[in-house]
Amino acid sequence: MKLLDSSTRSGLVKLRRKASKIVIGAPHHAIGGIKNLPCPEHQVSDENTGYIAKDLANYINCSYIVGCNAKIDYNKSSDNSYYKYIEELAPKLLIEIHGHGGKKVGNKRIEISCGRIDNNEFSIKFATLLSDKINANLNFQEIEIEGDLNKIYYKASKTFSIKNKNWDSLHIEFPPFIRVDHSNQKLLPEYHKEFVAMLGDSILDLLEK
Repeated sequence: MKLLDSSTRSGLVKLRRKASKIVIGAPHHAIGGIKNLPCPEHQVSDENTGYIAKDLANYINCSYIVGCNAKIDYNKSSDNSYYKYIEELAPKLLIEIHGHGGKKVGNKRIEISCGRIDNNEFSIKFATLLSDKINANLNFQEIEIEGDLNKIYYKASKTFSIKNKNWDSLHIEFPPFIRVDHSNQKLLPEYHKEFVAMLGDSILDLLEK
C-alpha cells in the first residue's frame, strides 16, 4: 500500500519539479474515515487533503509535499523535514491545503489566509479570482470564499511555513464536502477534478497579475 493511502504508516510523500517555483503542501493528510492523527499537537486529521494537493500539483505541474498520518505538527516549526524540504525548494509561492469540519465556519465556506496582515491583499486577491470561477459554475455556486484575515476564523497566525516572508503563501481551509465523498469517505467527491481545475487556474492567474 502506498504511504498516501495508508491508514497507519506515517511519513512524507514528496515530488520535486525543478522548473516550477510553486509548492503545494498538505501537512495533516489522512485518508477519508481516519479522523485522528498520532500527533498530540494536532490530533484532528485533514481528511483527503493529500489527494487534493497531489492532483493540484499535477494539474499546474509543480512540486508537492504531503504529511501522512503525521506524528508531529509539520507546519508549526522550521525544525522538521517538511519545512526543510520547502526551504530547499525555495518557492515563489507555497500553498497549503487544509480541511475544517464545518462546525465553526459553516460547511460551504472556504477560508484563505496568508497568516499575516501585511500580506492580506494577496489572499484577498486570490479569493476573488477563485470566487469568480466558482460563481460562474452552477455546480459550486453555494460555496462562500473569504480571503480577508479580518473576516476568517482559520487565520494560520501560528503557522510557521505560511508566515515565513521568504515566499508568498496561501493557507486554504476546505470544508468536508470538497474533500470527502459522502458515499465512500476514502474517495474525493466525483466533481473534484472540476474543482481542482478551477483552483489551479486561479493560482496561475494570480501569478500572472
